[in-house]
Amino acid sequence: MADGPLVAEEIWRPILEKLNAHAFKVLSRADEIAPGVEQNAFFQNMWYLIEHKLVKANMKRANYGRFLWFGQAEITTKGMDFLMADGGLTKRLRTITVELDAQTIKALLVDRVDEADADVGEKSKIKQAIRSLPASALTSLTGELVKRGLGSAADLVPWLEKALHHL
Repeated sequence: MADGPLVAEEIWRPILEKLNAHAFKVLSRADEIAPGVEQNAFFQNMWYLIEHKLVKANMKRANYGRFLWFGQAEITTKGMDFLMADGGLTKRLRTITVELDAQTIKALLVDRVDEADADVGEKSKIKQAIRSLPASALTSLTGELVKRGLGSAADLVPWLEKALHHL
């Protein structure tokens, strides 16, 4: 048996992929899950996957870095999502989406134009142009406005520190 930690992606990833290939089924034999992998390396990598909640298995830690294996390993939905290129539902459930419809964004822009120090005729033309923007142009303009707003916020760091402190 090799000493020291044997956790390595070239061991745990094939284990995870094998369990994924048999999703919703329980595999019991270590040599079936990871053929050719030394027993202690298998145990350490399984434990690593269990600790990250990517795999469920009937396994316990024993003394002196040893493990008790009772089999019954299966991939979790978190493990399946980990293997998916897009992150699966795990990523989607952790994504915060802020939606502002086109009319709301246009109204905010028109309000800012109204408050601006400019000629009334010029403001009228700009407001009309804003109201007639297609969705793709509005999306592009909004992205640029966010960048510009963040870029011109000289007090951004102190403001964030204060805002985050109160959350």
